[in-house]
Amino acid sequence: AEYMGNETYGGLLWPMPCTLDVSEADATRIFNSSQVALRDKYFNLIAILTVEDVFEPDLEVECLAVFNTTDESHPGVDYVLNKGGAVYIGGALRGFRLPQHYDYLEIRRTPA
Repeated sequence: AEYMGNETYGGLLWPMPCTLDVSEADATRIFNSSQVALRDKYFNLIAILTVEDVFEPDLEVECLAVFNTTDESHPGVDYVLNKGGAVYIGGALRGFRLPQHYDYLEIRRTPA
């Protein structure tokens, strides 16, 4: 993926890329045009991802672009380099429902 600082190609502020990382083992079972169910921790269906892209990102480039460091004492860098999956998948999302929350309802907002 190509990063342009913290902006989209249209110039809108987008401070961090949204990525879906998977293990190499999971990636071998995911192909373009396959569908992946995205569920919350209670197994509720949130969305279906129709896979359009499966790739291995340059994680150090991502860390420099997003966190301005590759120092693994930074929690975000530590996750990207040591805990996250080595393969990213992307594609079209079809939402089914927003995740259910029970706290802070008066201040929760959707991105739109």
